[in-house]
Amino acid sequence: MPAVSVIRLQEQITTLIGRLSHPMDFYRALTDFLETYGDHAYRAGERVTGESILPSYHVPPLVWRQLEVSLAQAARRFPQRTLDVIPLLWEAEYREPRHIAAWMLGHVPLSESSAVVEMLQRLVSLDVDWALLRVLLDKGTLTLRKEGEEPLLRMLETWLNREQPMYRKAGLLLCEGLVADPAWENLPAIFRLLQPLVEKPEPAWLNDLLIVLQNLAQRSPSEVSFFLKQILSRSEENPLTARLVRKVASSLPVEMAENLRKSARSSFPKTG
Repeated sequence: MPAVSVIRLQEQITTLIGRLSHPMDFYRALTDFLETYGDHAYRAGERVTGESILPSYHVPPLVWRQLEVSLAQAARRFPQRTLDVIPLLWEAEYREPRHIAAWMLGHVPLSESSAVVEMLQRLVSLDVDWALLRVLLDKGTLTLRKEGEEPLLRMLETWLNREQPMYRKAGLLLCEGLVADPAWENLPAIFRLLQPLVEKPEPAWLNDLLIVLQNLAQRSPSEVSFFLKQILSRSEENPLTARLVRKVASSLPVEMAENLRKSARSSFPKTG
């Protein structure tokens, strides 16, 4: 596509934001904007693993970054308007509007944390592919991670304790994202929330739980080793817990891994 005029681009984005008070007008204007700057000559090869199944406009990085910067500012200035438009964007047939929905949600001020949590719960309950769910949890929780740890952890605990598989999945994906975030320092809270799931794991979310624990093992191996030994010392014999411990042990340093395996064999002799 032709070279992008930064001045013209900013004018278009400013006009777009001016329509934020009318959700449908904003949605249509955003769609026109993405169509204008999308790479219609793009020919995708095989879909990248972990990428959403939805089609993409393939907007150039320069345009996308400027759009993100301006929409983040708009979300901070106009939180209620932003919250009103997000459900429309999240139901779009293309990836970019959904990414924008998550991005803007993540920049709504902390003063609206209750509304943000409510919106996250609403969007998580919808039928969505895992790639988009990960985008929602990574981008849509940005302000909560930085400034609203308490409401974020309350939401996470609620999700992990709910019976609906979608919420359990979302909760474990969010745990995974928090562990991967170097700025997130409250690992003890993650261990506390994971404890009942490790003590009584279920096949439906065993693999998601394993991924979180493996990532924790990479970030803080000694804490993971201690955590799992404590669980082994007080848990009833459970083949799934034993299996989980053995798999996590493979992600630990050699000496820690062997000590953990010994603990597992001692606690669960029939499964070790």
